[in-house]
Amino acid sequence: MRYPKDKSAGDFEYKWPTLFNAVIDSLDLREIVMIDCQFTWAGPGDDLTYEKLDRVIVSTDWENKFPLLTVEARDRNISDHTPLILNTGASTHQNGQHPFKFERGWLIRDGFYDMVVNIWQSKNSG
Repeated sequence: MRYPKDKSAGDFEYKWPTLFNAVIDSLDLREIVMIDCQFTWAGPGDDLTYEKLDRVIVSTDWENKFPLLTVEARDRNISDHTPLILNTGASTHQNGQHPFKFERGWLIRDGFYDMVVNIWQSKNSG
């Protein structure tokens, strides 16, 4: 956590966040703000505490290279942490290559797993 607003309840200890922020500042790093999610972790128990523990921090050079940089939070289905997706805004396919696609239906198709294993184990050039 960096700031008191990064915790939904309970005491906020300033010692480690102050040190963390000092390191970020001294290295001229910048946090990419997540617009769609305030907290990224949910504590255990009946009285849940939410905290922002996960974040994306980049150098200013990296941010200048990718000015359209965004961070998206995804659904926290199987973990107590929220997965984050970093989008650079850059094209992911070049030289006429098609973008990667994945269909969930492939997972239930007969022979899918065997096909993936065979492809991964085969020698491939290029």
